[in-house]
Amino acid sequence: MSNFKTKEEYQDFISAWKSATNAEEAKSKRVVCDHEQYFWYNPLSNEEKAELEKKGAIFKRHSYIIPMGGHYKEKGWINAEHHIFYNMMLGKDPKRGFVPKLKKKPEYGQTPWIAFEQAAYKLERAIINAEFNIECIGKGQVPVRHVTDDIERFLKPFGGKIKPSDLLRIDKEELRQARKFHR
Repeated sequence: MSNFKTKEEYQDFISAWKSATNAEEAKSKRVVCDHEQYFWYNPLSNEEKAELEKKGAIFKRHSYIIPMGGHYKEKGWINAEHHIFYNMMLGKDPKRGFVPKLKKKPEYGQTPWIAFEQAAYKLERAIINAEFNIECIGKGQVPVRHVTDDIERFLKPFGGKIKPSDLLRIDKEELRQARKFHR
């Protein structure tokens, strides 16, 4: 069963989800950066140095830098914990859409569901922090900053359309049971 009382709440949530997932920040991208290469034990030959100088390399004592010669992947802002939140808000199984993966045979005590467990823990932490913040505000106190940062980081993709009180709709016990199921 979904966590919405009215059709308008449901439509607002879906609208916020669509705008967050279709935003440019939601997509991962490659960013060009400087490439630094170290050569501690194997000094460069004159031919290698000449080739690197053609590329505009800047030499240091044990390294060289090629400006704009590398790249790194910048992740988007929608993560696994957001997908678990989406599933639970719509009343679906929290594990829906998750596939267990391991590159090698698991050792004793390991599980192929480790990514799901970590994401579920992050969502649970955001829910607990939201409860704490709302309790502090109810008492007239100022919430602790690091607790607020967790919630802001989680809700940032939604641009204020989803509030910390919406996190309280998630059943923490159901989330814990989903996380413990594969142990």
